[in-house]
Amino acid sequence: MKKKGCLFLSLLLLMGLAACSGGAGDLQDFQGKWFDVNGETVLEFSGDQLTVSFRNWSDVYTVHLESEGSLRYINSDKDYEFGAMSKLQILDDGTLSAYEQILDAEGHDYHFVREEALAAEREIRDKSKDLPKTIASREIETFSLTLKIDGVSYGLDEDWPHGNFSWSLERLEDGSYQNDVDIMGDSYIAARYNGTEDASYAEGLADLIQELELPSLNGYYKTNNVRSHSYYLYVKYASGEKLEIGASGDAADTCPFDVNALMAYVKDKVQEGPYF
Repeated sequence: MKKKGCLFLSLLLLMGLAACSGGAGDLQDFQGKWFDVNGETVLEFSGDQLTVSFRNWSDVYTVHLESEGSLRYINSDKDYEFGAMSKLQILDDGTLSAYEQILDAEGHDYHFVREEALAAEREIRDKSKDLPKTIASREIETFSLTLKIDGVSYGLDEDWPHGNFSWSLERLEDGSYQNDVDIMGDSYIAARYNGTEDASYAEGLADLIQELELPSLNGYYKTNNVRSHSYYLYVKYASGEKLEIGASGDAADTCPFDVNALMAYVKDKVQEGPYF
């Protein structure tokens, strides 16, 4: 009877410990500090308590794990997640990702890593591809240029409205081209153009690409995990040839081609907003 009593008490003790550590146990892999690669926000896990700090501000949350299909998240027990920051997605490499969820904010992209990984995440890496440095075709199927601007101008004329640029040209079944330009301000479209062009317009753009000697840069891509700004040029030709030039993060502080000369080709079509 005494042995049974001791066994019973041991089981109760183990169950109690499991109950007390259940939430924290699920979060064991995340205990300690995490640092935002793209900014100054710091996370510190202690059991199921998460302190979110930014400069002189901090707040404490009770957190738990949750899943949506194959995706895993760390979320707050509060209705509004983490205020300015969305719930934390657990990426396949074990790092944590979130986005800024306040209207009119800068669209900050949070990416949290351990302190010892911070320098490597911010280090610029050359991810250039060995692509042909000549393009024979002049028949464009798809063209796109995106500029995510955050403290950089890429040499654009001052009379362009400030914001993130997106310009695409895509061939339609009848041989014409859909031409779309959007320049995004903080929470609105600052300028835009949506229209169709004939084949000669696309041919002129193909000629400009050759004049600017952009194929000599084909495959150029440098990046790090600081996602503050970026540029990316992609062109697909009817011949199957492709042109890709890009960079992101601190690697995108300067652009190796004349962005202004490209944007000038569509400039007379763009109408300023704002468009809400």
